[in-house]
Amino acid sequence: MPPKATSRPPLTHFLCLPLVTRDSKPQLQNALEAFASEITQKADPATAHVGARIGLPGKAVRPVGTLHLTLGVMSLTTQARVNEALTLLQSINVHELLETFRLGGKGSDGASAQKEESNPAASTEDAGVQHQDPKHDAAAEPRIPTTAHPLQVSLRGLTPMHSPTSTSILYSSPICRTHDLPSLCQSLVSLFRAAGLMLPDARPLLLHATILNTIYVPKVRQASGRAGHGKHKAKLTIDASGVLDRFAEHVWMEDCVLEKVAICRMGAKVVEDGGEEYVEEGARALLG
Repeated sequence: MPPKATSRPPLTHFLCLPLVTRDSKPQLQNALEAFASEITQKADPATAHVGARIGLPGKAVRPVGTLHLTLGVMSLTTQARVNEALTLLQSINVHELLETFRLGGKGSDGASAQKEESNPAASTEDAGVQHQDPKHDAAAEPRIPTTAHPLQVSLRGLTPMHSPTSTSILYSSPICRTHDLPSLCQSLVSLFRAAGLMLPDARPLLLHATILNTIYVPKVRQASGRAGHGKHKAKLTIDASGVLDRFAEHVWMEDCVLEKVAICRMGAKVVEDGGEEYVEEGARALLG
């Protein structure tokens, strides 16, 4: 008999850039409400765009409090492993991280590459990590505020995770005019993978904010009988062609400053106002 495939360890946490801040939340909330008012079962035929009226249950639209950019998933099954991940998170040198990947900064004019050539031990795993020289006097060096070049992100438009005519997920890709966001995020991923704290993934990093996912629609079976998508098989796929056309230029949030990198627990929880949020195990501020 062939050997049994090794089962994947349980997913307990994920590393992410939360998108919800005091400034972004009103933008995201209004944009999601406008979206839901046209594509869900409560859409008003008198005002909703014809092609976008697909009549989905409201549960398919993600709650504003859950919006984030996932960098990678983790299996931290003991408190010791959680503490190890939090220690690494807090070791990130935020100023170095933001400056390295700032557009027009040292990471884009060759200075960063020259630094690595002069230090063969440097690598992408080291970018943004605090390395303290025992002889270095931090108090003697002026502190440069990280807010000088904050990480600003916009979300605009919609993209299907699968075929536009048969998908269960719609997402919006981040636009960043201040930093090389993919490289910055890949640097963080490399840090956690090098430490053995993030599960490997052969796929390229796809930064995205999930706007709609039919897996959250309860007790729905697809009339066509087509298989769903994903590990847990979404029960419903949709023809999103009209929705994609209608919301191609829809602005979800515009030039909002991201405030932190966070390690969150899997599974959003209902909060006091009836919305949903992911529980943060810990976070490293990007401001301050």
